[in-house]
Amino acid sequence: TSDAESQPEDSSAQVPSSSLIADFDSLTPYINAYWDDASSSRITCATSTEFADSGSSSLKIDFDVTPGAWATCVLSFDSVQNWSNGDGLSFHIHANQAGVPYDINVYTGMDDTRETYLDSASVPADSVNGWADVQIPWNEFHRADWEADAGAVFNKPDQIHEIAFGFNGFDATNNTGMIWVDDVQIMGRESIPPDIQPTEEAGDQSDHAPVLPC
Repeated sequence: TSDAESQPEDSSAQVPSSSLIADFDSLTPYINAYWDDASSSRITCATSTEFADSGSSSLKIDFDVTPGAWATCVLSFDSVQNWSNGDGLSFHIHANQAGVPYDINVYTGMDDTRETYLDSASVPADSVNGWADVQIPWNEFHRADWEADAGAVFNKPDQIHEIAFGFNGFDATNNTGMIWVDDVQIMGRESIPPDIQPTEEAGDQSDHAPVLPC
């Protein structure tokens, strides 16, 4: 099941002029929510002014994922992204509780050539009363277990279509929580002021192909 926006078109990879990927104020990718519709899981993700590390908005993700199920909040772009001049991804995270497990996903290709790479993490303790800085080098992303070449190290930062925050249910209980994400950036690049960057607004997309479990 999805609660999503229009599908970005595929085109030649775009090299960004800034390290900034999303600040959810001046620069916001397409925001799409997906979940396992064979379960009673739910997830909502959208910009919110409830908390922000910089500016006035962040990405709020509210999730309740049942045992054995999955849900993802996906950030999509107008074109393929070439982030090969960076060392990885970084972002700031705030949460209502520490220790909640989640995945950070990177997607390359489309349709039959789609590949999923992920890094698994837990919400850090210092994100509850403030904002924690998370940094993930490219070599910490590995090919998803349910795809070919499972475990392969990510080596295609010049072919990124989407990134996502994913959640899985526990063995016997729901995985429930709220997190806020701000200032998603490319690691290792000098930042350029975001006011020169284009802005995309979040919306709805009903015909986007579902994202596989994280």
